[in-house]
Amino acid sequence: MAIDYFTPEHENTEQMSISELQAFGITLCTRYSFAHEMSQMLLFARKLAELNIHGLVKRVYYNSKNSMCFFEFYDDIESGSAEESSLYQAATELIGQFEWKGEPVLGKPVTG
Repeated sequence: MAIDYFTPEHENTEQMSISELQAFGITLCTRYSFAHEMSQMLLFARKLAELNIHGLVKRVYYNSKNSMCFFEFYDDIESGSAEESSLYQAATELIGQFEWKGEPVLGKPVTG
């Protein structure tokens, strides 16, 4: 019998066999291996590579338990800089919910 991954009793069932990978030099990790979280992070990493700012981000972690994405940077990003603005804009376009400077931010609504 096939699992219905979207029912409450299976809400924490892994949807992928991988919960962490490297994309564009950034470690991407999803707590419960949810496909929609990994797809958001992959698109985010790709966008950063297109903008040539992927080297600023060390790790992106999606805490599936509270649907919150966290970013770990190699160095502090200068407040108000073009890099910070580009990172924030990419996150709001591609990540459903994330923490920015200690505050939760709602990004693009997640579908699927």
